[in-house]
Amino acid sequence: MERIRVNRGSEGPQTTPHRELQDKSNRYYFYEARNLSPKEIYISPLDLNKEHGRIETPVKPTIRLTTPVLNGVNEPIGFLVINYLAEAMLNEFVAQYKDRLGHIALLNDEGFWLYHHDPSMRWGFMFDNDLSLAKNLPNAWHQINSADYTQQITEHGILTSLKTQPYLLNITQDNRHVYENVTYSSGYPWTVVSHIEATELENVKAGILHPLLLTGIPLFLTIQITFYVIARHRTQAARQQNRITESEMRNRSLLESVADGIMMLDSTGRILEANPSAESMFGLTLNELQSCAISDLLTSSHDAIRLLARMQQLKQPITSEEDPQTDEYTAKYAGNKEFPLKITLSRFSIGNELHFTASLTDLTEQRLAYQEMILASEVFDTASEGILVTDNKAIIQRVNPAFTRLTGYQPDELIGKKPSILRSYLTDNSFYRMMWQSIDNTGRWEGEITNSIKGGANRIFDLSIFTIRDDKGNITHYAGISRDITEEKEAEEQIHRHAYYDGLTGLPNRTLFLERLQQAINRGSRYHERFALFFIDLDRFKSVNDSLGHDAGDLLLQLVAGRISNLIRETDTLARHAGDEFSLLLHNIKRDDDLAVLAQKIITALGKTFMIMEREVHIGASIGIAEYPDDGREADTLLRNADLAMYQAKYSGKETYRFFSEELNTAIQQHVRLEADLRKAISEEQFELFYQPLVDYQHCKIVSTEALIRWNHPEHGRIPPDKFIPICEETGLIRPLSEWVIHHAAMQLAEWRNTDLAHMSISINLSAYRNRHAVDKAFIKDTIIETGVSPALMTFEITESLMMENTAESLEWLTFAKELGISVAVDDFGTGYSSLSYLKRFPVDILKIDRAFIADMNVNSEDEALVMAIIAMAKSLNMKVIAEGVENHQQLDMLRDRQDHCSIIQGFLFAPPMPVDQFHSFYRDFDFNRYCQKLHSRFGKYSAN
Repeated sequence: MERIRVNRGSEGPQTTPHRELQDKSNRYYFYEARNLSPKEIYISPLDLNKEHGRIETPVKPTIRLTTPVLNGVNEPIGFLVINYLAEAMLNEFVAQYKDRLGHIALLNDEGFWLYHHDPSMRWGFMFDNDLSLAKNLPNAWHQINSADYTQQITEHGILTSLKTQPYLLNITQDNRHVYENVTYSSGYPWTVVSHIEATELENVKAGILHPLLLTGIPLFLTIQITFYVIARHRTQAARQQNRITESEMRNRSLLESVADGIMMLDSTGRILEANPSAESMFGLTLNELQSCAISDLLTSSHDAIRLLARMQQLKQPITSEEDPQTDEYTAKYAGNKEFPLKITLSRFSIGNELHFTASLTDLTEQRLAYQEMILASEVFDTASEGILVTDNKAIIQRVNPAFTRLTGYQPDELIGKKPSILRSYLTDNSFYRMMWQSIDNTGRWEGEITNSIKGGANRIFDLSIFTIRDDKGNITHYAGISRDITEEKEAEEQIHRHAYYDGLTGLPNRTLFLERLQQAINRGSRYHERFALFFIDLDRFKSVNDSLGHDAGDLLLQLVAGRISNLIRETDTLARHAGDEFSLLLHNIKRDDDLAVLAQKIITALGKTFMIMEREVHIGASIGIAEYPDDGREADTLLRNADLAMYQAKYSGKETYRFFSEELNTAIQQHVRLEADLRKAISEEQFELFYQPLVDYQHCKIVSTEALIRWNHPEHGRIPPDKFIPICEETGLIRPLSEWVIHHAAMQLAEWRNTDLAHMSISINLSAYRNRHAVDKAFIKDTIIETGVSPALMTFEITESLMMENTAESLEWLTFAKELGISVAVDDFGTGYSSLSYLKRFPVDILKIDRAFIADMNVNSEDEALVMAIIAMAKSLNMKVIAEGVENHQQLDMLRDRQDHCSIIQGFLFAPPMPVDQFHSFYRDFDFNRYCQKLHSRFGKYSAN
């Protein structure tokens, strides 16, 4: 938080009012300055100043100098930050280069322009766009970024770069200026780039430069200057030695990068200097070349005389013959191999000394290309690729049959016209300018282009264009060879979409989402930006998928993707993560409240009715939220924490959202440990069955009991079922646990077989009967056979909501139980959505009224009416009714009017769940008559009233 801010105004320093001070603790330069030692200064990258989270307008280029502030005992108490407004610095930087050829630019370490002669190209990284040298010229940027000094030639011209860094100026005691690097947590180099465009060089056509440009060497002016610097260095070495040495090194670097051979000659033709291309061209070293004249490199005396005549012409007083002299000769490589050579001679003077520059071009490849073109013309009519030939003014002269097939145009419709007849307006003018610039500079262009064929359809072509020259090197024709690759591109696009996009929803898939997540982490780490990750899981989607089919499920996922997409920004990324899970990446997060609002909007939108195949469908969503960097700085950590938060939302009742927190992490870790303990508990039999009696108070006897599982944890003691049953259902442990309960309940029935409890039946809660977690039907049969118990003494209880989630699967399983002779009870009846028609379809024997209705029936008339309706419905279907959760006599009294059909009671009014030994004692000590007399006396009292 700012303690004080002083601004420099026109009337001197001005202190900002306290109410206008800002919290800038999240600014990146504080992160970088935290580890500084006293007297160390951190210099920030050059960027634009922000106030209250927004870029100031007009923009203010700013560099921040941050250093720790210490108290009297050298303890840090804050930071001093100086905002240096760098506009004047940039103006001075530009002024230093205003008279130089070309454009000057300043780049940051990512290749973005801090200064560019076009203002719209500047500060791309601040405005989240791709306007950068790194994006526009990636190959050139790679070279620039890999060396402190570079000079390279591209199709766009000459690029010269020099890396630098900000420095502080110290003044020592002897008043000398010494520059010292300032301490950084990471370096932020700047790069100065000089760009001389090819078109700019071509405009400089004075004197000797003009004819050399015509020969395809637009860099000749720079080469001329190079030799001048080298000669001047020799004749005036004592003067300005350091500057000339540096200039010589830079210009020699440029000479060495030129593909053509370059030589500097004295007035007699003796070789003074040569670049590496010239050495390679003749197979001789520089020392060997300097020992001879240029005429010695030619194979015939006739050629030598012609070359010397050209040099003599250039020695004449300045006339129209001062233009460079170009001719073709036959030269020799290392004394034997001959090759065609084009030599262009130009003169220049240093003082009174006359010198020549020779530009050398090996014509071997050009001659071969010409011969290959002649050969190509012979197979012109049979080629499978389309071929178009124009004159040197780009007027179509000839097309082959394949070209006619590809475009639909007949030869007479094309000849005499320009290739622009095929132009598609999907391609802009800048594309064609770059294409022709490459053809002019290199003699060829290759790439992909979209053309419009006859009829107006757009097709994609792989196109190669090259120039055809005569034996003097003059362009006579242009030839284009094209191949239709539209289907190939469509296939590539399809492969790309399959690799990075979900085929059902059209959203990014997990692979693309992880790439964008990593990009967000990299950007957040560099610029200290916050972002958030949502993990969205659909509630009740599986029920829709199972009941209505996969087509309905697919349509629902598409509609869900559309609703969420309508709520987010274009810069955010929504992806289908897997199945019914979606992930959402949100950039530039300012407040947690914004995330909460968006999460609630998504939940509300997905909670509204969907129309699927003319049916109303209701689902929901649970959302987990993790934030960078607070909840993780790596992709795996953020994904895991968002997933954990989502599961916490589900445990909290679904259709809600949860932020990840350390408390949540602790709870999840406990959850994980509990799961591990559960696996061990099943194998070590740490579980125990408790039994709660079911009493028929009309006949005054205990008629059945419900087996309820308890976990005796070796460290934490007895753990109730509501703590571990959900974990078992989530992890699939519910199956082995249910099989354990069934087996031990059957063994208990077998133990009671020869006792006074032989008539006693046991009810078993069963949720593991569906999908991959289903109890094996063969296991149930084997258990009955192994223990020898009567299936009639067993009852399987399933909840109403579970039964209705997949009616077909439920019907199949319950029918199996009935065929074995096992009774079926519907537990928690009244909380689901079953109807009378569904109950008639299921082989149900017993309805157990949910305890929530029993608890409130004496204070809520609606609950009382519902209980009575359930009893009446059970009577009409010939089903037994059990009232569970009866805790007091008032609840029992409310049921007495229906005692003919709801005489079986379960609850703490009679007894809580108890271990088997206590159940034995309770059963044997239970005085039926006395207990029933007490109940009948209560009923009689009410009847008397």
